[in-house]
Amino acid sequence: MQRGFKGDMDIDQFCVRLEKAHHEAIHGGGNWKLGRTWPGEWNRMITEALLKAETKAGRMLTRNEVLDIVADRMKDYRIPMSFTTGRRR
Repeated sequence: MQRGFKGDMDIDQFCVRLEKAHHEAIHGGGNWKLGRTWPGEWNRMITEALLKAETKAGRMLTRNEVLDIVADRMKDYRIPMSFTTGRRR
């Protein structure tokens, strides 16, 4: 299995609509200058949670294990679980 957001884990299959302020808040804690330096920043927090779970499991996580972890964090950050298809960057 290849690591990354490909195939049935394509990141563009897991987009959600957020108000601009909410989006900015989860990425910079309300301050865009903090970007990925803030410990609670979404990308940083998800990456750390997944790496910790993989280390504990001693292997790469399955699709469902990844989705379970992300779903829990989405609840914590009050991100809706209604996915929409995103557009290619």
